[in-house]
Amino acid sequence: MEAWDGLSHSVQEPDGLWDFGSKLSQDIFSDPKACLAGSGFVGGKADLNEGSYIVSGSWTYASGALHATHFTANCELLENGKPVFDKKGNPVIKAFILKKDEVEILDGWSYMGMVATGSHAFKTENLVIPQNRSFEILPEKVSLPEPIYRFPFLQFAELTLTVNILGITEHLVEMINESFWKRHEYRKFGKKTPAIL
Repeated sequence: MEAWDGLSHSVQEPDGLWDFGSKLSQDIFSDPKACLAGSGFVGGKADLNEGSYIVSGSWTYASGALHATHFTANCELLENGKPVFDKKGNPVIKAFILKKDEVEILDGWSYMGMVATGSHAFKTENLVIPQNRSFEILPEKVSLPEPIYRFPFLQFAELTLTVNILGITEHLVEMINESFWKRHEYRKFGKKTPAIL
């Protein structure tokens, strides 16, 4: 459980990979206990109105939700209530940073063997946030010079999931070995079983 839980917090949602901009980064990571949880699911809409975004939606599988100080939430963009599209006619998607006290955590995570990940859903409704609380995971949007910020997100996500799966598999092997030897100890070879009349 430690392999999944710890990695989800520190690697999948790092303060280093995503370029939030200096002010937002300072606001979030000045807290030594800062922890981000989020979902790749596009579960909300963000309406740009009079210089601020109005965010509503619900998002699933936010690992570490119970420990998080902030949440990331993907939204389709609107401007004054009208959908925004890119040059190909697709909805424009942005991610947003929401504070813990701005969301409601929905208790819906009770999968056997994975309870400790705390991968609950969360929601918010008509939340007004400033424009600087949005970001995009695109290399061309990066303003910081370090190469880590330009690492392709898909490959990064696949890498962290690989480590998670290896950790889970290693623990499973340990549990199977432990179970095997316990079963072996309980067997009493050569002991006669009394006849049942």
